[in-house]
This record gives sequence, C-alpha cells and structure tokens, in this order.
Amino acid sequence: MELTCPAPDRPLGATLWLPPAGTGPFAAGVALVGGQMWNRDGDLPDSAWHHYADVADAISRGGGAALLFDKGGTGATGGPPADDGQRVREAVAALACVRQRPEVDGGRVTLIGHSDGSVVATEVALGDPTLHGLVLLSRGADPERLAQLPVTLPVLLVRSEHDFGVEDDLERLRVLAGTAALAEPAAVRRGKNAASGPLTATGSARMILARGTRA
Repeated sequence: MELTCPAPDRPLGATLWLPPAGTGPFAAGVALVGGQMWNRDGDLPDSAWHHYADVADAISRGGGAALLFDKGGTGATGGPPADDGQRVREAVAALACVRQRPEVDGGRVTLIGHSDGSVVATEVALGDPTLHGLVLLSRGADPERLAQLPVTLPVLLVRSEHDFGVEDDLERLRVLAGTAALAEPAAVRRGKNAASGPLTATGSARMILARGTRA
C-alpha cells in the first residue's frame, strides 16, 4: 500500500506492508535505512539489494505490518539529502503516520534501524516512551546512548561477525548498563554483514537481547 506521510521538512514517500491474511490491527515495524543513498526498499541508484523490502516481507508474512519510507534525497521523497536532524524528524513523522493507520495497533510499533539508521532509531527511542521495541541492525548506535534507554524498552541488537568493533561496543555497553542488562546471544542465524548483503547468505550474525520486559 503506497502512502505519503506528512513530515516537517517534506512529505515522505512510503509503503505500508500488511499480512496476507487477517484484518488487524497489527503490530508494526518502521524501518530506518542506513547512511548511503538507500531508498525505502534497500536499493541504491546503481544496484538493487532489496535489504529493507526483504525485512518488510518477512514481517508481513509473520503476521505484522511494516512501514518503509524514502529518506530525504531518495525515491519519492526526493530533495537534498537529509541531515541528522532531518532524519530524526522523518523517523518521528513516520511513527506518527503508521500509528494513525487503522490497520496498525499504535501501541505496538517497533523501530528497526540499520547502520546509521540505528543511530537515528536510538535518538528517537530516547524521546518516545511509548515505543514498543527497538531493533538495531549492524554497528552504528553509540553504547553510551543505548545505556540511557528506558530499562523497560526491549532492545534487540543484531551484529554480524564482520561488523568491526562489535566486541568493544558490547564490552562498553556492559560497563555502562551493567552485565545483568545484557542477555547472552539469544540465537545464531546464518547471515552476511547486515550492511553488505541479506541475512540469508554465508557467515554468522549474533542476536543479543538487551534490557526490556514488554510483551
């Protein structure tokens, strides 16, 4: 479903993915793309990766809704590239947009940030106490900012073995948030670096569940 989400700087071109069955309202995820000129689906001007379309497809097939949107400078949103402040405002606007949809349970919306998008997602989460959850893919978010998140917010960190500096980040987060705040790796999935290919290729991606108790 194609949407246009109002935003302070410019309207956002967006797609709302819905499950193939059921009437909702559904829990939803909002994806924030990385720092390159990815469009909403995860394609670059000269190559088609479909990173985020694959994520949205998996969410919808699992019974949830997903909102993908073009950040400033890409796709239907267009204009000059969004700076850091604009990216935060865009994410806040996308959350407001999806929460207003009748197909979506506005109380069960999770932010999904990839690479630089995880930095944006963390900043939004720090200012939104109603967020249902936070998923951070690939390295990007500052451990010091992560440690400031509410202890009731479920946070899933997804790191590839090829993401440089991961162990340093995790050790810093353990020091800042306390060892008890981090669970051991919740699962191991076959995957590639989240920044360079879909998580269905070779290699291993570790999923570490951080603090949070929300169902």
